[in-house]
Amino acid sequence: MGGVGEKIMMSALTGVMSPVLGKLTSLIQKKYTELKNVRKKLEQLRKELIAINIALEKYAAMESPDVQVKAWMAEMRELAYDLEDSIDLFTHHVDHEPADTTGVKSFFRKKIRKLKRLHYRYRFAEGIKELLATVKAAEERRKRYKIREGSSGISHTEIDPRLRALYVEVETLVGIEKPSQEVISRLVGENPEERRSRSRRVVSIVGPGGSGKTTLAKQVYEKIKDQFSCVAFVSVSQKPNMSNLLRELQYQIGVSRSMATMRSCSDQLLIDQLRSYLENQRYLVVIDDVWTQLAWDTIQCALPRNGHTSRVIMTTRINSVGQFCCTSDEGFVYEMKPLSRSDSENLFVKRIFCYEDKFPIQLEGIKNEIFEKCDGLPLAIVTLASLLATKPRTKEEWERALNSISCMNEKDSGLEVMDKILSLSYNELAHHMRNCLLHLCTFPEDHEIYKDILVWRWVAEGFITEKQGYTLQQVGESYFYEFINRNLIQPITLVPRYGMCEVEEGCRVHDIILNFLISRSAEENFVTVVDSQGLPSSDRRVRRLSVWSNPIHVVAVFRGTMNLSHLRSINICNVGGWTMPRVLDLPVLRVLDLDLEEYSDWSTVDRDGTLSLFLLRFSRKNGVMPPAQTGYRIVDPDCILSLFHLRYLRFGGESDVMLPAQIGSLQYLQTLDLSGAKVTQLPESIVQLKRLMCLVGYQLIMPNGFGNMQSLQELGNLDGCNCSVSFGEDLALLSKLRVLRVTFMWSSTSDLRTRKESLLSSLCKLGQRPCLVPKSKINV
Repeated sequence: MGGVGEKIMMSALTGVMSPVLGKLTSLIQKKYTELKNVRKKLEQLRKELIAINIALEKYAAMESPDVQVKAWMAEMRELAYDLEDSIDLFTHHVDHEPADTTGVKSFFRKKIRKLKRLHYRYRFAEGIKELLATVKAAEERRKRYKIREGSSGISHTEIDPRLRALYVEVETLVGIEKPSQEVISRLVGENPEERRSRSRRVVSIVGPGGSGKTTLAKQVYEKIKDQFSCVAFVSVSQKPNMSNLLRELQYQIGVSRSMATMRSCSDQLLIDQLRSYLENQRYLVVIDDVWTQLAWDTIQCALPRNGHTSRVIMTTRINSVGQFCCTSDEGFVYEMKPLSRSDSENLFVKRIFCYEDKFPIQLEGIKNEIFEKCDGLPLAIVTLASLLATKPRTKEEWERALNSISCMNEKDSGLEVMDKILSLSYNELAHHMRNCLLHLCTFPEDHEIYKDILVWRWVAEGFITEKQGYTLQQVGESYFYEFINRNLIQPITLVPRYGMCEVEEGCRVHDIILNFLISRSAEENFVTVVDSQGLPSSDRRVRRLSVWSNPIHVVAVFRGTMNLSHLRSINICNVGGWTMPRVLDLPVLRVLDLDLEEYSDWSTVDRDGTLSLFLLRFSRKNGVMPPAQTGYRIVDPDCILSLFHLRYLRFGGESDVMLPAQIGSLQYLQTLDLSGAKVTQLPESIVQLKRLMCLVGYQLIMPNGFGNMQSLQELGNLDGCNCSVSFGEDLALLSKLRVLRVTFMWSSTSDLRTRKESLLSSLCKLGQRPCLVPKSKINV
């Protein structure tokens, strides 16, 4: 698929360079880079990457890149990943300090450490030299083949995929009558209060791409336009040419030809002309597809509040823009709703079978799958119906077409319009937010995603851009709400994970949008998804891996030929009874997210000693547990502790977990989520996790000294009855704490009052600091 798809791929690539440039700048300032002019080479490399990043930004704005541009961009992506991995590995080896010892043992250990550091510095110097040469060669190749900004742009203007919505025949519309009547009643209804009000009124029609906003606005416009003295229907783009838009508005409403054809007019003069003409008119204007508040502010300046019961209809994908347009008028916001099942079926049958009376009985089963996939989205239904109308009416052909929606490599050309519609929303995002949106394709269809899990994952992946005065989690939350605002994700409320009473925020991704993200992610080599379609090809490096619902695929991944040495994250979702190798060669792994299902048959566990990370298999219904001497466990210390770059570790679902006693050696760990694990007593070494920002689970018992974990921002759910009596004193030391959950369950403890008073005292101390605890929950 050309055009928009490639533009998306490259615009996402521009975000790859940002973390590399930041780490290079930090590395240049460190003393150990003085070896063999390493600092000079790093500075040269940084300058080269800055120039490349500027070129990437320009290429991202191109409408349709050619093959050379795409190949060069892909090369830069992999190079940026490799460079970041090299920096991370080097800094770990050089900065990692083992536990101090005394005597002769300490003397020899220090000597060995110095030799190792020298070795790693020389290796790093050689690696930087090679990377610098590679970067320079790539830049020279770009110049040699004349890959310049704008050289690959298309020479024609693409057809606007929204255009056909303006010319849909009335008899083919389905599910539009009720919404149109609701909007009309609010615009020109017979309500006495509304009749008395003669001011301008604005209605905002808000909904995601493909939900039928333009179709609804057009139908309302056609039904009521005869009641107005002048009318206009104009479309706005993501980057509108305001002068052309104002001239189009003038032409449609009937401004004199001599005025409308003055090409040298400024925007201010055009607005003045429109206001003068409309001042004594009862007008109806539709502004379709508004993307920003600024665009609306400019357009509405030309539409006077003239007291003649004028009406304005605007459509937008962005909730905040829709609300903004209605704040200063007697307006309202109409939110698009998915088509009902009966309307979906009616629309589908009309589009594919025209005037035939009966639906082929052999296709009834696959029809239901289609409706589940489209989930009431008119664009998806119409597009898929149009595609199927060209196919033989057999179950096999329809299944093949349905599967093409989520195919990660090549889609059927009939689906291009749907992709372009969704691409508009994607392209409007800031560069640093696109990786966060692409990351959503690590979750399977219909998965309920907890907001906190998602945000902490983004933080661990390094997707969040720092903002002065805000924590990384707060910035990540702002991204989450912006995706909701732009109708890219659907907000939902979820049951709490920590045994608390309050519900939690979360989201779900529409199947069509998820398939769009999966397709783009495949182009970008952003996430490798292993699902029902089987294992992907092993011809390129895997950076992020997501395995859904099939333990056979998990085994195949870790015993197969895929190159996992560059893996940054593993997400295994809805899998039970699976195994992993004893030694994981994953030197740059940052995220390990295991959302597991409990497995009931523990009698068949592999006993050959080669597998060390697996589910504790037992039957909770019968209360049967395996013998203690068998050593069944889900985490083997040798396995987890080898992941020294791990930043995020989560156990979801229902699984028994034995944390390694030396978990404190994971010095980069930022999030430890035990919400799906049966862990209560935490290892004493956990207090050594100086970078840990989020520690969550159920009835956790903290060891003494956890007040040293100064980076903690979220902590809970703590067992207030079984933690140390002095746990309140440790809490008072956590100056960055923002979220705290503590539960005092029924207990025979005799010092319950003392514990509560200690907790309240610590909360008061935290409340006196700038970083007070804005959200805490105490269950008694």
